[in-house]
Amino acid sequence: MKNTIFALTGAVIAQRNRLVGNFHDYKACLEDDTKCFGLPLARPRARSATADGLESCLSDPQGCIVETSSATSGTYETAHPYQNDAKYMFEVTLPEGGTSITWQFSEFEVDQLNDGTCDDEVYIFTPTVQLGPFCGFDDQFYIVDNNQQLNENYNYDYYYESMLGTHNLGNLIESITQVYPLRIGLSTGEAVNNWGFKLSWTTSTEETETEETQESEQPAAEQAIRIEKDIQLWGGFEWTAGMLDNTSTDYTTTHQLFVDFFNTIFSGIKTKYGYTLTVDITFVRPVNSGRKRRDADDQPGVIVVVSFNGESNVDVSALTLDLEIETAVTSAYTQMPDGFDGLIATSYPALMPNQVQIVNALGSTGCWTCESHTMEGCILNGAWEMCQSKDDNSDQLLNRFEPVCFVELRERDQRVDSIKTGCMDKHACQVHQRQNRMDGARKDFSQCRPEYRLINRRYAKEPSVCRQCFTACDVNGVDDDMCFGGMNSNDHASDDAKRADAKWIEYPSDMATTYWNSATQFSPAYLLGIPIGTSVTLADDLAHVQSSDNKVFWGQTRGATTGSSKTAPGTPGDEMVYWGLQDQTIDWWMSDLIAAQNVYYSRGTVDQEVFNPN
Repeated sequence: MKNTIFALTGAVIAQRNRLVGNFHDYKACLEDDTKCFGLPLARPRARSATADGLESCLSDPQGCIVETSSATSGTYETAHPYQNDAKYMFEVTLPEGGTSITWQFSEFEVDQLNDGTCDDEVYIFTPTVQLGPFCGFDDQFYIVDNNQQLNENYNYDYYYESMLGTHNLGNLIESITQVYPLRIGLSTGEAVNNWGFKLSWTTSTEETETEETQESEQPAAEQAIRIEKDIQLWGGFEWTAGMLDNTSTDYTTTHQLFVDFFNTIFSGIKTKYGYTLTVDITFVRPVNSGRKRRDADDQPGVIVVVSFNGESNVDVSALTLDLEIETAVTSAYTQMPDGFDGLIATSYPALMPNQVQIVNALGSTGCWTCESHTMEGCILNGAWEMCQSKDDNSDQLLNRFEPVCFVELRERDQRVDSIKTGCMDKHACQVHQRQNRMDGARKDFSQCRPEYRLINRRYAKEPSVCRQCFTACDVNGVDDDMCFGGMNSNDHASDDAKRADAKWIEYPSDMATTYWNSATQFSPAYLLGIPIGTSVTLADDLAHVQSSDNKVFWGQTRGATTGSSKTAPGTPGDEMVYWGLQDQTIDWWMSDLIAAQNVYYSRGTVDQEVFNPN
């Protein structure tokens, strides 16, 4: 980073670049390069001297740092810090029989100038398009130094804290699956002191089709279905104090205009397929709200969740629905009152940032309810309770009062202080969940500090309070393991019967990191988790659960152990998979587990790959 003052305006611009980047679906571009057209950082190959120079490293590596692999899985990372005036090029080719590569950045810290543009540049290549330049920092990184000690200041950037969360990757920070070789390059400038990036990958191989899968398909039976689309955009309206009060004129007027607009967009689809339409709209305060305004263009955010619910036997694809939506957007603008387009600062193609999700919705009536200082106490002193339903048809909001389950975990020095679970309406649960991390706050300044690298050493005695929401469950004798901790009954003859009903989680020692208090602190199995919504049977899913990199687990009997690593059960198709709560990321605690459970459940019912479907 250059020895200049990182001005606030530069930080604001970088932050806005990051947020605006989230509106562009670069992930879809990599997964299907026909969707790259119109993206601001997508260009035809050989149109940028920097990018062209990087790709030429593969054929002429002189003066470059090149790594190439055809392994089925692995990790690439730059030097830390990376060199000045250097070219790094990484390639993963498909092995024999390989059909796709799934990869994801785990760390990303690349030099960025004060105005938010890239001083050092990362490019990603498709067969026809070069994407980039990308740069900026993700949310946090910690380094283990040469003495294998955690060192927060090792390779510390002068303006590190100002740079956190400024990358322009958008949804490229997520897991990506592509059907062609992976090629990523980094071109560096003359003065850097940044960490670089790290990514990991796995490849999928083709499976021989069996006679059973070749049987003719039967007409689809009518089934319950939920279709969801999430949209984020910049609002063009002025932010006032009244926008925080959903009874104020400022809020209700603006809110109703947005509800009308999105109802207009989706009314045709609603009528065509016979679904019930609900729209949930959240307004987000501008970054600088409440301070002296230094950026006149700083704007509020608008988060929209659209949901269709109903029953259908129509085999409609997500792509078909997205095309229908795209056509409807243009028409909806023409039907709105004069001046409405001024309320949206983002052009209308940005209303299509993510593909429609078609999911079979999970939904039940109760939750395992407890409040205890230990996981075991949550089981012994807890019980399943039916949630109270609260109906309110006065607002067209997405299942705002749908009963869900919540969990609140309090930890100190990597130990459970208290665990609380029970019923809450969806909106209230999401409000509590947002308290995990305040907008713009560093991880170590948040209420929720779940990553043990953040509560080790300096923050060891500080409390961490994290909250999550997940789908309601029943204890109806089906033994579907969908309640917290896998509880299936409300009728136990003894404490031992309760312990036997629960599914207990173990973090084997090969999951331990240098910042854990002890490699065996979570072994044998004495922890509890949240069900993901399905069992898994396919090879890649089994490998995902067994990987020590992923905090998903099969349940065990209390006190059991699989040794130093995870081991699949004898009949994994009969066993629920659970998210563990310990040492999770703040992003996991802020994520929508209810949507994830619905998606995983839907994939599991049709024997589709659960975690990284092709």
